[in-house]
Amino acid sequence: MNPRAVVCIAVLIGSGCAQKPPPNLYVISATPEAASRTWSHAEPVVAVTRARLPEYLERSQLVSRNGANALVLDDDNHWGEPLSDSVPRVLAENLSHYLPSARVVLPEDARGQKVPYEYVVALDAYEPDGTGNVVMRGHWVLRDIHTGTVVSEGDIDERRPLESPKASDAVAGMNETLNDASRQIAEASVGKLGR
Repeated sequence: MNPRAVVCIAVLIGSGCAQKPPPNLYVISATPEAASRTWSHAEPVVAVTRARLPEYLERSQLVSRNGANALVLDDDNHWGEPLSDSVPRVLAENLSHYLPSARVVLPEDARGQKVPYEYVVALDAYEPDGTGNVVMRGHWVLRDIHTGTVVSEGDIDERRPLESPKASDAVAGMNETLNDASRQIAEASVGKLGR
């Protein structure tokens, strides 16, 4: 066999065996003030029962937009947990901080307790938009569980400029938009609980 062919085959085999490094993992986190808050026994108990996200976000890779209709999957940067788990968890932690007169929990943390109210969140967008911003758009509802009455509701329309296109900055921007949305939901809920 030609020595040049042997070298080419060895290079091809070696390049096929090279392993790609594992992806970076990220999570959405509560605002630092909420994370340091001690457990409250305040009443009433409010559950964050659902956070619906667009199906295109239900994947492990970070997703961003590239124009109005194109999505980009980042194979080098993944979520450490599904966003459909992160968003309600962080929202509950943030709301517990911003609503000190109520205890906001996830349904699994409220087993065996009387839970008169629930938050339901539906997001239409929650990603870098391809123009240097992170966007979060959707709607939230605070409902009396026993009567089904809507106690309060509002739209979510948050936009944050990104410091850079890096994944770490995108995740930081997503944290900030969720924190801003949590604060606005809490402000709209004050005085509506316990009626």
